[in-house]
Amino acid sequence: MVKYQLSWPHKELNGVIEVSRSKSISNRLLILSALSGGALKIKSLSNAEDTVRLKKLLTSDEEVLDAGHGGTTIRFLMAYKAIKGKPCILTGSERLRQRPVAPLAEALRQLGADLEYLEKEGFLPIAVKGFTPPPGHPELNISADISSQFISALMMIGTALPEGLTLHLKEKVVSASYIEMTMKLLHQIGIEAFWKDKMIYIPPGQAFEMEIEVEADWSSASYIYGLAALADKASIKIPGLRLQSLQGDAVVASFMKDLGVQTEEWSDGVQISKLQHALPDSFEADFELCPDIAQTLAVVMSALKIPFSFNGLSTLKVKETDRVQALISELAKAGIHLRAEYDEGDILLKYDGEEKINLSVTPVFSTYHDHRMALAFSLLSIIAPVIIEDPMVVEKSFPRFWDEMMSLGLEIKVID
Repeated sequence: MVKYQLSWPHKELNGVIEVSRSKSISNRLLILSALSGGALKIKSLSNAEDTVRLKKLLTSDEEVLDAGHGGTTIRFLMAYKAIKGKPCILTGSERLRQRPVAPLAEALRQLGADLEYLEKEGFLPIAVKGFTPPPGHPELNISADISSQFISALMMIGTALPEGLTLHLKEKVVSASYIEMTMKLLHQIGIEAFWKDKMIYIPPGQAFEMEIEVEADWSSASYIYGLAALADKASIKIPGLRLQSLQGDAVVASFMKDLGVQTEEWSDGVQISKLQHALPDSFEADFELCPDIAQTLAVVMSALKIPFSFNGLSTLKVKETDRVQALISELAKAGIHLRAEYDEGDILLKYDGEEKINLSVTPVFSTYHDHRMALAFSLLSIIAPVIIEDPMVVEKSFPRFWDEMMSLGLEIKVID
């Protein structure tokens, strides 16, 4: 397996970094565009692997459609293909085949989809065999405590059902910011959906003919903020970001302000600057609306020796890997011991600030086929050299990450 050894000859960062466009927005717009028959045009689509794959699979005539590691890709694709009814087989990587699809599949069956599990009940691969639209206005009960992507997928295809769709959400709603993102995109394209309490109403209708530009990705930007927080000085421009964003991860700008990273918004993006700033005695945050930046903050806070307590991490166990356990395992290699606690369905992650990060022996960080592990742990290289296994896993969300980092001065040694 190829590895990258990362190091920085200096700790003062200056430049312009182009982050990927939002994968979350791009993937939703791809589904809505397909449902509109192409009336909805997309400008500045993300180049993330998940988005590139979803775009290809939406128009593929192949019998077997492989979503790779993409959780969003398979869930959105399953909903779309189910209501189209054209026979196909949906599958993915070994890890993706371990992630549950039963709540979405059962909802799709209630809407008239003929689906068959080909191996293990409730998991990929699954065959689409046909679709018969339901009579009248369908109403579904669906658990909202596993994945917001199930909810978003149903919301989008609801626009293509003859009488629309009403969803009644059961249990605690996780990652509500992503459901809100889907709702706002529906409003942008002229569909008057609404969400009240635990009821979501989707009227039938197609997108107006228009073009929407995808904003830059705040999840990807979190790594640039994290790098700035660990640098001695930094002045970095990130084009395409908006503080008033559809993305819940935009909260990273507020989190990083506590660490001395200031954000100035320009007409074409943001400028971030590392200022001399007293670090907080401790840090507490709820990541329920922004789980994708939890790894970034855990690594940065540990490196700065700031005690922290994170909650709202329940969805991290069912991502590309169990991200809670992966964080604990990999930070232990740098002398940091995190503690996970489980409380009524929530997961808390804590660091007491007693241990100082130790990179005196160059650590080799595993990435678990998880792009966010590679991206987050690469940040420690500005303190001392580190080695990242399977570095090209970053292509899932930020394909040009290593090139952009080298433009700031990162040095990479390839280890075969």
